[in-house]
Amino acid sequence: MEYNFYLDRKITVWERDTFAIEADTQDEAIEKMKLLMERYDYQEQDGWVKNEQLLDTVNSLSPERNDYDATLMLLDAETQAELATNKPHPVVAYAAQNNFHCTDPDNLQYVRFEGANCFTFIEANPRWAIDPKENPYIEGVIDMTKYTKDQIWSYAQAYYSLAEFEEMYQAGTFGVLAECIFETERWLTN
Repeated sequence: MEYNFYLDRKITVWERDTFAIEADTQDEAIEKMKLLMERYDYQEQDGWVKNEQLLDTVNSLSPERNDYDATLMLLDAETQAELATNKPHPVVAYAAQNNFHCTDPDNLQYVRFEGANCFTFIEANPRWAIDPKENPYIEGVIDMTKYTKDQIWSYAQAYYSLAEFEEMYQAGTFGVLAECIFETERWLTN
């Protein structure tokens, strides 16, 4: 059996409008064109002749360059029903707009350093896909000054050996250790 689909793409492309402007001088014609450029609703009476797309300027558009909206849409060719898009999870847009940095692309986990060993983490909420009324991301603030070394180890031991932990702790690599706390607490509370 054969199935037919459409894949719609949002792209950027330059268009060229051709004009024939009546004027006494080229400078006057240029000024008339500048006024038309401000309006962008010109018609034949304004001297508009034709429009063409400059196909050598076609460029794909990523969701990041499209305000995190879809730029690819898979449609059923028969029903025109939307089957899938490349619109990223809302946490991706939120992270980019709020200075978060990705720590785990598989789980869409991001961190933002708040200063003085304090970190804010966000991660895609898996329940959001089932119930859109849920918040699309889980957020947690981890202030490392509120944890003792033993408490930090109790979180980190699921991820690292004691030797690795000691090395990170001595080096002050608290971002990685804060991530261990966030991940553990997130799963205990969600």
